[in-house]
Amino acid sequence: MKKLLLFCLVALLVSGAVAQKSPEASKAEGILLAMEKTWTDAIAKKDLKAVGLILADEYMIIDDEGLVRNKTTTLSRLQSSDNSISTAVVDELNVHLYGNVAVVTGRQTEKSVEKGKNTSGSYRYTDVWVNRGKGWQVVNTHESKVLK
Repeated sequence: MKKLLLFCLVALLVSGAVAQKSPEASKAEGILLAMEKTWTDAIAKKDLKAVGLILADEYMIIDDEGLVRNKTTTLSRLQSSDNSISTAVVDELNVHLYGNVAVVTGRQTEKSVEKGKNTSGSYRYTDVWVNRGKGWQVVNTHESKVLK
C-alpha cells in the first residue's frame, strides 16, 4: 500500500512538472492570442495591409458555407463594399503549440452584412499558425456558424 501511495505521489509530481509551460511556449501563446485579436480588428477596419501580413501566401479558409478561398480571394472579399463587419469580438481562445506550429480555436461574435444579407452571429473557428523564423502567420482557417 505504501509503495502504491508513493508511486501515485511521484506520478502526480512528475505530471505537474511536465504540464508546466516553458517561458518560450508562454511567450508564443501570448503573441498568438494578441495576433488573433489584431487580425479580427484589422478585418473589421478593412486593413488589407495588416491582414495581408498575417496571412501566409498559401493561406486557405473553409468558411461556414463550405466554400474554399485562398489568400487572394480572401483579401478581395475583404476589400469589397459588399461585405462589412461593424463589430467583432473574439473570445474563448485556446492555443496548442507543436514546435513551430500552433492550433488556435476560438469564437468570434460579430455584426456583419454580406451582399445585403445579415450574417451577424457567433462563429467557432480553428486557425493553424506557422512560425518560419520571421514570425507567426496563419496558413489555414476553418469556421462554422454557431446555430444556437
